[in-house]
Amino acid sequence: VTGTTPRAVLMAHPGAELYGSDRVFLESVSGLVDDGWRVVVTVPADGPLVTALEERGAEVVQCASPVIRKSALRPRGMLRFIGTSARGFVAGSRLMARVRPDAVYVNTMTIPLWQVLARLRRIPVLSHVHEGEASASRLVRSVLALPLFLSTAIVANSRFSAEVITDSFPSLGRRTQVVYNGVQGRSEEHTS
Repeated sequence: VTGTTPRAVLMAHPGAELYGSDRVFLESVSGLVDDGWRVVVTVPADGPLVTALEERGAEVVQCASPVIRKSALRPRGMLRFIGTSARGFVAGSRLMARVRPDAVYVNTMTIPLWQVLARLRRIPVLSHVHEGEASASRLVRSVLALPLFLSTAIVANSRFSAEVITDSFPSLGRRTQVVYNGVQGRSEEHTS
């Protein structure tokens, strides 16, 4: 139908590098753009991922967002985390109001702000889990998994990651689906 506004998705990512989960994230962005979605990506800083996202048709917005790291368990790190959370809540709320997404996609368990903002606005949220912190204490694993209760659906990149989640909270298993990473490789020409 001509003249209709495309569905919008806000996709949150914790960094702007080009490592493994970043490349998987790029494929998710490409799939949604190719499917006709308006894709707005939020990252906390500039980096090589920003250019790659824009080349694939996404709008990229830098927005403060607290990232759960081990340093947040120390007093100075906790203060920094709280300050970033407050700034992120205000900036993220403004971004959500501007974009008015139909859905929110949160890439990794380390940026819980976006699940909170999405659920406050009653927007469906998908969390894509790449982590499998089995060596972390049960308390740390549980704290990392808590924001997943705000997710409408959860995608885990492996059975191992899914098991780490359900080991902390078995009830999360009902909304967790394993989807293996799909990163397109370079095509190789073979000559005979």
